[in-house]
Amino acid sequence: MKILIICHRLPFPLTTSAWSFRVLNSVKYLSKKYNHSITVAAFNYKEDSEEYLKEYCDKIVTIDLPKSSKKKLIYFITNYVIGIFLREISLRKRNFLEYSFSWKMQRKIKELLETKEFGIVFVDNPSMLSYVSNVRLPKILETIAIPQIHYDTFKRKKKILERIHRLLLYFIAKNCEKSYEKFDICITPTEQEKDILNSYLPNLNIEVIPFGINTDLRSEDFEQDFPSLLFLGRLNSIYNRRSIIYFYEEIYPSIKEKKPNIKLYIVGKDPSKEVLKLAVDNSVIITGYVKDVRPYLARASVVTLPLHGYGIKTRLLEAMAMGKPVVTSSEGIHGINVTPEENIIIADDPEEFAERVIELLNDEQLREKIGANARKLMEEKYSWEKMTDMLNDVFQKIVEKREE
Repeated sequence: MKILIICHRLPFPLTTSAWSFRVLNSVKYLSKKYNHSITVAAFNYKEDSEEYLKEYCDKIVTIDLPKSSKKKLIYFITNYVIGIFLREISLRKRNFLEYSFSWKMQRKIKELLETKEFGIVFVDNPSMLSYVSNVRLPKILETIAIPQIHYDTFKRKKKILERIHRLLLYFIAKNCEKSYEKFDICITPTEQEKDILNSYLPNLNIEVIPFGINTDLRSEDFEQDFPSLLFLGRLNSIYNRRSIIYFYEEIYPSIKEKKPNIKLYIVGKDPSKEVLKLAVDNSVIITGYVKDVRPYLARASVVTLPLHGYGIKTRLLEAMAMGKPVVTSSEGIHGINVTPEENIIIADDPEEFAERVIELLNDEQLREKIGANARKLMEEKYSWEKMTDMLNDVFQKIVEKREE
């Protein structure tokens, strides 16, 4: 089968987007295991490498984006105006709110559809759906509860410009949802997202396919720093910032009181000023962006993720795949079929959370048990190969249904 994959950004091994990881790992198994012919169309920055994808794709088509925010804004404004004159943007096409439209990308995708006979189109992000929303081929769209995320963020923002920006993103996302029905199937990573979408789009055909994880991660290859804790996540996310501030203020003092020599590693890109202030505490180490999280995961005695927000938490999967004991909140396990007390520890109350972390630090046998069971679960159910098997089944189901 010839598959066209349309990406919001070219996926490569150092990417940080969970959506990109889906494409990055899926093309490998779709190509090698199922012998599908893969074509990828994506935006990219000049430093993004195509080398990994070249091994598995028949064709890669990219549109370069400027790196700076100012130049990118000028690029999209220019493209938007040209798109109106070319009638690529209109009320009829429902893409009039898509300020990140690229007429160059539209033309490239049209050329691909005219020259290749694709059996199916997979769009990795709602921001890219307008390029194929009116194409009559079998189509799959990956999405999450995006409007809800933007609205929650809007309510928490204090600066007026940031609030206006989030409100705009909310309306753009709501407008995108009007085109979801044009896709044969939408896939989401968790039942939570499916339930949210179906609550106001009851006729939408949705399949749940969790994000996977690279299961060749092993903590035995690195030296552990005992006693230490790790919080891992993109710190430009309002949910992650809220989580680490909450942990430091509400939970960490109780742990530090019992374990005065404890260290807390905070690993993630774009830490805010509020997060950076935590480094005034000498026991807190803030790394910012790191190319490889494995040494930090391996160094940690316990991974602490009192998570908030939506979606499957890929950093939690990473920690479990490394065989690390994880303490998280109930929100942290959405979309992951874990067994509390067997392969993970769940605690929602700050006092209980601190007590469970201290218990793990005091009991090496318990740490090893929880970590080993966590790794076993990842190997059995959450490898990228298994997730791609599910995706391929959805592809086949759609094509067969169309043929009928």
